[in-house]
Amino acid sequence: MKLKCLLVKLSDGRKFFTEKKRHPELIEFANALKAKLDVVEAEDPEILSLKELAESVCIQTKKSKPTAYKIIKKKKTQEKQYFSQHTSFSKLTTRQKLSMKTSIVRDYIALQFNAGNDVKIKDIAKKFEKHGISIGAIYKHINIVKATLEASNKKIIKVMPGLYRMEN
Repeated sequence: MKLKCLLVKLSDGRKFFTEKKRHPELIEFANALKAKLDVVEAEDPEILSLKELAESVCIQTKKSKPTAYKIIKKKKTQEKQYFSQHTSFSKLTTRQKLSMKTSIVRDYIALQFNAGNDVKIKDIAKKFEKHGISIGAIYKHINIVKATLEASNKKIIKVMPGLYRMEN
């Protein structure tokens, strides 16, 4: 049976399939790992959840079963995709640039929670230090993402100061 899904091609040549709707959650992941994301039509693929995908990527010997597929659309993974392709970053207003940075940070935090990873304030501060985001702003972003996820019946707990985790 042919299914439309998202193909994640890692730089080491391994390929994994996940749901097409996961693209927004995987943008930062793809950028960090220099992976490519494509919408494909695959013959009976093994579709992985975000948690399974994260585990598979971390285990170097893990590979998906060989599956025939046809690329339907290549997806952009660069951060600039948050705005239309006709807008260059230099032409954006200060407010639009701030909005873009906010969106990137919140997407990253949500991706970490959805992948089952612990979210540490210090790690986020270090990752986004070039954006000049304060610790207080990171706490605010975490609380907003937490509220969004809890609205969809997911529970986020504070393990200790500066460390958050999604309960299963």
